[in-house]
Order: sequence, then structure tokens, then C-alpha cells
Amino acid sequence: MEESAGGIDPELLDEIFKPNFTTKRDDKGTGIGLYMSTQIAQKVQGSLTVENEASGALFRLELPLP
Repeated sequence: MEESAGGIDPELLDEIFKPNFTTKRDDKGTGIGLYMSTQIAQKVQGSLTVENEASGALFRLELPLP
């Protein structure tokens, strides 16, 4: 999935998959969504990655074939 909001601050790319990381205010979000998503992907020997592209961030979920 690719977003078109200009991407993610390069300094944050290594942080966004960590537990409890959020860029939102204290009363918005828990910072657990991307962390849990990576944990689920890894549980089935898959991966979730992100990279900045020209138009925004590109999230890639790769899962093994059954």
C-alpha cells in the first residue's frame, strides 16, 4: 500500500515498527498498530517493511506461499 502524504521522516523510519511508538498526541493512538502488524507477519515467516518513494511511503507486506 502506498500513501501520498509525502512519506515518513527518514529519521523515524527505524522507529515506526517499535512498540508504543507514535507521532500522535497522547490522547490519540497507542503506537501499537504497526508493531503488532510486524509481529503477526513474522509469526507466519513474513515481513512488513516501509520505504519512501517519490509520492509517499510504500508499505510492503510479504507473506510466504502456503
